[in-house]
Amino acid sequence: MLKDGKYSVWFRTPLVEGTGVVVLAPDGKLSGGDTIMSYTGHWRTDGEQFEATLFATRHSPGPGAFGGIDDLEITLTGRSNGGVTASCRETAKQAPGLTLDSTLVRMRDE
Repeated sequence: MLKDGKYSVWFRTPLVEGTGVVVLAPDGKLSGGDTIMSYTGHWRTDGEQFEATLFATRHSPGPGAFGGIDDLEITLTGRSNGGVTASCRETAKQAPGLTLDSTLVRMRDE
C-alpha cells in the first residue's frame, strides 16, 4: 500500500524527462513540484493500487513534461511496490494522447 510521506519522483515522456518531489499527506492531499511546475491535488489508495488528481502550474520557463502548457489537470494511476516505491502513468486533459510514466521512491522520514 502506498503510504503518506515525501517521495522523489522521476518522470518521463517522449518530450522530456525530469525529477521532482511530492508530499502525500495523511488527509489525502498532495503537494510538490519540480524546477518548472508546482503541484497540488489529492490522492487515494485501494490496496496496492492508487490514483491521484493533481493540478500543475508553471512557475518557471522551460520544457515541461507535457510541452509548453502552463496549467494542467493530471490524472495519475499506479501500483505501489511494498509502500516504498511506486510506478504510475499519467495523462493530462490538456494534452490528449500523451502519457507520462513516473517512478516514486519514498524518502526517509526526517
